[in-house]
Amino acid sequence: MTTTRPTVDPATSDVETPAPGASHGYWRSLRQLAEPSAGQDALRDEFPEGASELEVTPVDRRGFLGVMGASLALAGATLSGCVRKPKEKILPYASRPEDLIPGRPKYYATATAIGPTVLGLVVESQEGRPTKIEGNPRHPNSSGATNLWAQAEVLRLYDPDRSRTPARGKEGGAPAPATVTELEAFLKEHLGKLRGDGTGLALLLSWRPSPTLQKLVAEFRTAYPKATVHLHDAAYPAGDRAATALLGQGQLQPVYAVDRAKVVLTLDCDFLGTEGDMVRATRGFAAGRRVRSERDEMNRLYTVEPMLTITGGMADHRLPLAASQVGAFARALAAELFRKGVNPPTGAQELVSKLGGTSEAFGKWIPAVAADLARQRGQSLVLVGERQPAWVHALGHLLNAALGNVGRTVTYTAHEEGPAEGIEALAKAMRAGQVKTLVMLGGNPVYDAPADLEFGAALKQVPTSIHQSLYPDETSRASSWHVPASHFLEAWGDLRAKDGTTSVQQPLIAPLFGTWSELEFLARVVGSPVLDGHQLVKRGAAAQYKGQLDFERFWRRTLHDGVMAGSSAPPVSPTFNWAALAGTLPAAAAASGGLELAFQLDESVYDGRYANAGWLQEYPDPVSKLTWDNAALVGPVTAKRLGLADGDLVELSVQGRKLKIAAFTVPGTVENTVVVPLGYGRTAAGKVGNGRGFNAYALRTTQGLGFAGGAALAKLGGTYKLVTTQEYGQLVEPQTGRRRPLIREATLAEYRKDPAFVKKDEAIPAEKITSLSHRSVETGGQQWGMVIDLNACTGCGACLVGCQAENNIPVVGKERVANGREMHWIRIDRYFEGSMETPRMVYQPVPCMHCENAPCEPVCPVTATSHSADGMNDMIYNRCIGTRYCANNCPYKVRRFNYFNFTKENDARSPLLAMQRNPDVTVRFRGVMEKCSYCVQRIMEAKAESKRQGHGVVADGAVVPACAQVCPAQAIVFGDINDPKSAVASAKRDSRHYGLLTEVNTQPRTTYLGSLRNPNPELA
Repeated sequence: MTTTRPTVDPATSDVETPAPGASHGYWRSLRQLAEPSAGQDALRDEFPEGASELEVTPVDRRGFLGVMGASLALAGATLSGCVRKPKEKILPYASRPEDLIPGRPKYYATATAIGPTVLGLVVESQEGRPTKIEGNPRHPNSSGATNLWAQAEVLRLYDPDRSRTPARGKEGGAPAPATVTELEAFLKEHLGKLRGDGTGLALLLSWRPSPTLQKLVAEFRTAYPKATVHLHDAAYPAGDRAATALLGQGQLQPVYAVDRAKVVLTLDCDFLGTEGDMVRATRGFAAGRRVRSERDEMNRLYTVEPMLTITGGMADHRLPLAASQVGAFARALAAELFRKGVNPPTGAQELVSKLGGTSEAFGKWIPAVAADLARQRGQSLVLVGERQPAWVHALGHLLNAALGNVGRTVTYTAHEEGPAEGIEALAKAMRAGQVKTLVMLGGNPVYDAPADLEFGAALKQVPTSIHQSLYPDETSRASSWHVPASHFLEAWGDLRAKDGTTSVQQPLIAPLFGTWSELEFLARVVGSPVLDGHQLVKRGAAAQYKGQLDFERFWRRTLHDGVMAGSSAPPVSPTFNWAALAGTLPAAAAASGGLELAFQLDESVYDGRYANAGWLQEYPDPVSKLTWDNAALVGPVTAKRLGLADGDLVELSVQGRKLKIAAFTVPGTVENTVVVPLGYGRTAAGKVGNGRGFNAYALRTTQGLGFAGGAALAKLGGTYKLVTTQEYGQLVEPQTGRRRPLIREATLAEYRKDPAFVKKDEAIPAEKITSLSHRSVETGGQQWGMVIDLNACTGCGACLVGCQAENNIPVVGKERVANGREMHWIRIDRYFEGSMETPRMVYQPVPCMHCENAPCEPVCPVTATSHSADGMNDMIYNRCIGTRYCANNCPYKVRRFNYFNFTKENDARSPLLAMQRNPDVTVRFRGVMEKCSYCVQRIMEAKAESKRQGHGVVADGAVVPACAQVCPAQAIVFGDINDPKSAVASAKRDSRHYGLLTEVNTQPRTTYLGSLRNPNPELA
């Protein structure tokens, strides 16, 4: 049965509950505790053996409050508390390192590659334990921010399901553990026989832009001249690389400057979500949306896509269009631009004559968008998504060249990747018996290779296969040898971004399981005399160094800054062969009939590599709000025509391949299209990821990597439990049709006419709000507050995962999320407006509001929630007895109750997880309320540092909560609202500033800036 939220059960759910005085049973239970036996009985009742592992048995309200009262009395009795805290032994250093101060973290610069992007990072280390990842302000791709996948990497470091020892495959059985000595002896003997020749040897790489790795690959080619090198990565930007190769410039790659573009057109490209340099693009795009006064300009975004994405949600205009029709749209747009007088680039005249295309099928879009792009020549940008074939990407390059964007909003740099064949050629050679030894670095081709290659079956025909990976995954289990890999926080490496910026990947901890990095493994394969990762990377840096200073000083500076000075690549002027594109333009595609199937990287587990990260499995998809699963996503019209309800089990079939999967309706999905996120259906991901969702790779073939026509969907009968964190999705009240003013929005033109447009939606003017419960609060000294700019926020979810990493927030699992018991301290509400076939989507992050007149405070019988002198709503855990009155009285519903000892459960599943926890944040046990604390631990540290420096007050910008620090859009501002010069005080003076539900007189400290759209009048 499909589940969003279950029917409310008064015994176990957050329902409206009377004040304590209304419950005679509550106070009677306190009187009964005068007898010791009653107290002992109540204690046993509240904490039965195994309570953390079992669901609560429903009880009546009176009984539940009686138990809570028992815990209150016992808190001050000889039992001295209600929970059994774990015993911890603290041992001092026998000889403490000179530069180590317990409790004072250190920070190290490093870098990682996630999909097609490189991120510079700064990682916090607590006495040798990496605990929190932030962006490196010096790296152009991160500029101090990260995405949710980078935040979750610290969780993967301590994953107990990671591979620990080598394994040797047995005939007809599971791989058996082996020693490192046995592995090294095998590599030396087996590969030694092939050195100097390499016949029958193949190397399969996953994409990683590492200069040192490329140097080792070159050495591999020298050591094994007859060997072949192949590349496969489900997240590799194959379409764009194929396009530049088609145009005769295969050595070049585009670098997009979204911050310089006034008009952006995306053709099936989620550049704010899963594609490209997402963090850098989000920062640039948000900069173009930031409005301080009615005189400011805003960029404009057009999006053409088959399903709503993060990018589509931010668009000023969005055209739902089947993925197979995006190429036709690009052709019609190019033809319209050239008709309007835009000059084609040199050598493209023949191409122009072959474009064809008609604008009638796209309504007003083609002439309106073409005119807008033509007006902003040199300040526009066209982006094409990875779902599209190479010729559509090539058309994107053509449009940018014709509009004068090359050298302005798009530049080209040379990449240093050596030539490599695709996995198709490798699979063919494997089936032909030409591959005798296969070495695989990373990736998981048995799981994610195109289905028609049947890579798993082909691998069985290879006598010797060696796979290195972080986990004993599907490919490792099918290989002759499995080599465990080091996490990037344990290993030396280097990475080069698209703009040439080179970073050193600096480890923060010795390998937990004695593993090798991919550089150290490949060095052994090559037979290099240097096997140490540090020496390999340092040797490569010395070879690149062209400066005049001493190299050691340069090396130390690089490690400190995280980027190599002077490494950015100069732009290259491309000379595209447009005639080659003219010869490959396809004829107009005939309708294939049936449904169209579209594949996309998942917003949480990506291509499947993060399937075992509980933080990401529990992260709600920004559009569908599904957690722990994927589904076949269809639009409302298609669902109605096929008679589908959410959770119905269906059979998807295309080109003779079938997949059993659950269906789910998502507004904005184009009619007759089924979208299936990749990355689920893993069988060897680990305890967290195994068996989650459905494996869409089973339908993905070499001829349909992005989309495939002629698909069919048939209902099977039966349902599958799908869980979402938001069962409501519209800002319009169904009964009255009135718009709820939670998110206040206007067009740029409306804002210029009325800068204070947000006031129109106030239910009661601020000066007329009165309340019997109003009380005076502290207003002197430093008073903390937060403002969230809804015009910049993209809803990417990095804040949610960053908060989880910073504040030791546990994972609760799918069943608990289904019961509404997720523990996230910040949620991102998603709403649809307009027609559900072509809706607009808006986001609103909602943490604790830290109300000045907080409704949660007067109802707490033990004053566990109280007001601090600096204006924050504090939560005192060791006072809380779990009545949940505060949650019931909170109109924002931002408090979470610890129904079970989730921390204990997480520790039992992952004993190493304790190493990740932030020691500055209390680890909560069963029976207390949790909520956003404004990262009070960071505030207290800043106060202490200010006192040490003798300043007296904390400087503006010295305190940055985790959510604000991770945000790539810089949408969250925090600081002292009493300081008129602070950024947060300035934001609160903005005419777009408003509070949420202020009509109930909560006087929230967390407030918002209204959202703006910049529509084209020709399409309005």
